[in-house]
Amino acid sequence: DVYKRQHIARARRLQGMVLAANGRLDDAVGALESSVALAAQIGTHPDVWIARCSLGQVLLKLGRDREAEEQFMNALRTLEAIANNLHTPGLKKALLASQPVAELYSALGRRPPIAT
Repeated sequence: DVYKRQHIARARRLQGMVLAANGRLDDAVGALESSVALAAQIGTHPDVWIARCSLGQVLLKLGRDREAEEQFMNALRTLEAIANNLHTPGLKKALLASQPVAELYSALGRRPPIAT
């Protein structure tokens, strides 16, 4: 069931975030990689980009900058695909103005686009 697997992917992301907050960074990487893989497998793109962002943050803390940048870039590509498929201007504007989006662009040294 897709919904059950989506919740599992989200639970793994949350588990990874809790592990990271408790200093268990290597364990957090495993949980977050699992979240990314499951979300990608079932095609829940919002969960993919959010989990990739979390994974990138943990990889940065581990000093694995290249891997972190790769996760951030993949998250950005997924996010931009989602935004480009939103045909309601208000939704697209709200997404691009959200805090998680701003953090992703900031991690890459960029400014979020302004939705029109």
